[in-house]
Amino acid sequence: ADDDMIEILKSEYKNGPFKAILHCFSSGDKLANCGHDLDFFISFSGILTFNSAKNIQKIAKNIPLSKILVETDSPYLAPTPVRGSINEPKNCIHTAQFLSKLRDVNFLELSEALYKNSLAIYDKIKIQARKIICNVFHKHFPLIADYHCYV
Repeated sequence: ADDDMIEILKSEYKNGPFKAILHCFSSGDKLANCGHDLDFFISFSGILTFNSAKNIQKIAKNIPLSKILVETDSPYLAPTPVRGSINEPKNCIHTAQFLSKLRDVNFLELSEALYKNSLAIYDKIKIQARKIICNVFHKHFPLIADYHCYV
């Protein structure tokens, strides 16, 4: 399936560049490299935290930080330590914390990169949306909200 996806992405990209996210990334090096070559974002779900996901972890460790996102893929793929439960947005923090340790990057630095990456790919996010995001972050992740919204 990866080879077919690579062929389709490269073929479409020849018609003109476009933004894209390789959603819930669980593929191999070839697709990750294709995504990198086409300047796409790669988004990781809770799968990243699974012990059996060594290749995905290797990929996540080597992708430029400026091209990484995290996601829930709700209601599935809850990250460790809540694996097996219904996944929801609040669980992204577990994936982000795992990614921070995996890459040996300060959690606030990673959070800032994820925030900037979200704004870059979702270019319709404006000031009002930023206020909403900050309110949600403040409720669930006050330290991150203080860092992102009030500095």
